[in-house]
Amino acid sequence: MLNSNEKRLLNILGIVILLCICGMFLFFKGQELDSTEKKITQTIKSIKSSILNIDDEAELPNKIRELEVMIEKEKTRFYQPEEISISEFAQNMESLIKGNGLTLDRYKPVVEKDRTYYEYNLEGNAIQTMNLLKAIHDNPKYLTVQEMLIKSPKLNGLADVTMKVTYEVFNTLGTDKK
Repeated sequence: MLNSNEKRLLNILGIVILLCICGMFLFFKGQELDSTEKKITQTIKSIKSSILNIDDEAELPNKIRELEVMIEKEKTRFYQPEEISISEFAQNMESLIKGNGLTLDRYKPVVEKDRTYYEYNLEGNAIQTMNLLKAIHDNPKYLTVQEMLIKSPKLNGLADVTMKVTYEVFNTLGTDKK
């Protein structure tokens, strides 16, 4: 049987582990988005250079179709400009949060540098928070966790979590973060 100090230390250890995992998640998610943006830019450049480097003009339509398929595959992970409103996104996130067992205390829109995020104040344990981050990462559309703050755990093992989340939009000229 664990005494209260041992329980408190285990809770703190759990939060430290969660903070490490969250940091790794945010780092890798940022790299994934950068990688996708680079792929799209490279694909567009590849199309331009392919047009200039093809010897046989009969090859040109096939090469263009092949490159267009690559672009379309990457574009499916982004929302189209009018595909979702920020309020629909907020409702989807609310379902995702509650579906992972976290308690949603409140949320509000936050506008920073011409971009709207939703700031969510949640309560949950380390496993529930990890499951939410995994659900965000595994989402078929790109979502961005801009910021995440985990406050020290309570005696019941739950922690207060604040996170800013938004979605990624693709336009016809390349990537455009909304």
